[in-house]
Amino acid sequence: MEAVSIDAVCMKVGIAYKAEFVNQLYKQFSKHHVGDFYCYTDNPRGINPEVKCVTFEPRHDERMWWNKTYLWQPGLFNNPTVFFDLDCVIHNPIDQLVYRSSHDKPNFLRTHWFSDEMAKIVHNCNVNSSIMVIHQNNYEELWHEYKSNMEKIFKSFYGIDGWVFRRHSDLVNFLPPKLAYSLKYGSMYPDDSEQDVMRDSNHVVCILDNVQDKETVLKKMWGYDVPSSS
Repeated sequence: MEAVSIDAVCMKVGIAYKAEFVNQLYKQFSKHHVGDFYCYTDNPRGINPEVKCVTFEPRHDERMWWNKTYLWQPGLFNNPTVFFDLDCVIHNPIDQLVYRSSHDKPNFLRTHWFSDEMAKIVHNCNVNSSIMVIHQNNYEELWHEYKSNMEKIFKSFYGIDGWVFRRHSDLVNFLPPKLAYSLKYGSMYPDDSEQDVMRDSNHVVCILDNVQDKETVLKKMWGYDVPSSS
């Protein structure tokens, strides 16, 4: 297989996440890759200078995860680029996320840790945008749809995942199972659904959706000495 340069990108807007979340994600990425690591942010203070910060003005100042749509613009990245939410932990090289992605369709996680019926109960959908693999123009159709109807879509749907599931599930390429897992819910229903267990030996990424006291949990996963709450 021909080698490709692989980059990564995250987004830090508002005050929900500190610069340390960006720095730790970059540290995990750089263990395995020499590509560029970007952070789109409204405040680069405290971010590792090796991270390529792109300062921009968020379009949304509530439910700020909708600002991730900004990254869907065609041609924004030169190389295949993997987006990570800041509450992800990268365990292993991310190459497989790229090699097993679509160049033509937008790539999302599927909540393989649930049955489809349970996914609809917990999240109202089986789409998860914690990880996205971006090529030159594979999100173009979603980008133009959102840009043209931003206010209506934002008011009609609580999050990106629900909108994509309800309106554009026919466009989506789901990344294969067992590349990413949910710390809270498991990896693959029903065979690997043990909860609150790290699976760093055979998965690329861990996501922390719906985890309580997320910062404390992440610090433990980063290797920090976190005092007991007892």
